Amino acid sequence: MKQVGRIENEPDSVYFADGDKPAFGSTALRMYITDPEMFYHLYVAKDMPEPAFAQAAFGHALEEALLENRHNFMSSGYKSVCKAHSAIAAENPGKHVMTEPQVAALCSMIDAGLNDDAFMAAVSHGQAQVTYRYDAGPFFVQARVDLDVDLKDAPESIIRHYQASGEKRLFLDLKKTRTHYGRAGFRKAAMFDYQYPLQQELYRLTAARVLGIDPGEIAFRFQAISEDVPESRAYEFMDIYDTAGSKVADAIGSLISRYKLGDWDDFKQPCTKVLIDENYLKWAGE
Repeated sequence: MKQVGRIENEPDSVYFADGDKPAFGSTALRMYITDPEMFYHLYVAKDMPEPAFAQAAFGHALEEALLENRHNFMSSGYKSVCKAHSAIAAENPGKHVMTEPQVAALCSMIDAGLNDDAFMAAVSHGQAQVTYRYDAGPFFVQARVDLDVDLKDAPESIIRHYQASGEKRLFLDLKKTRTHYGRAGFRKAAMFDYQYPLQQELYRLTAARVLGIDPGEIAFRFQAISEDVPESRAYEFMDIYDTAGSKVADAIGSLISRYKLGDWDDFKQPCTKVLIDENYLKWAGE
């Protein structure tokens, strides 16, 4: 049985395991909303393998370096993935083995994060890798927060930079971006490719339920760190509950009904993208 509540430093082996019933996070729920047929095959029928995320090792290495001060990566010495690179990775299962260009980009991003004073202040006052989970009946709903900052005793500089004067907690989620594409590039990734607004609202709704507070009392920010120039900036979505939060809440309610009734006959539904007006996306601090 999975632990519910607010859990610090939960291992991947526990977080990603189903146990006696499924546990759905933002990836699964975003898929249920935007591509329910794929959700059915991956999580209900389980007749398709889950897709492998090539950037997972990169993201984990970045989070470990910036949030936990652990440099657990190494270069294979090769410029691209090849048999020799894969062999080195197999020989070092406890390391994130990357190509030379990946390591160069990663080191640049680590430097960008370390040189962002507001971000590093948040790191020093926050807790990395915090899981929020509640029992929804047929399944668990869960969210793992990269950095969770209790704002009660946080320095004014953090509150001011992240514009969180009226909130109780600050959640930071690290994202890789490219400054070359600018704000428009992040907007495209956020709203069309990866549905970041859905992730934001799932995290806020899940944590609020666990903590017994209003979702509006949680400030959620995307800490976007560039891989092409040394830059770290925070993004936020504003006033999106009606467009994203309500979809997340409706999706959870719909899933509960489906699991209880065993009703998957009409799982083939049109793919519905959540489109957020660009004015809802802004730089933190503007």
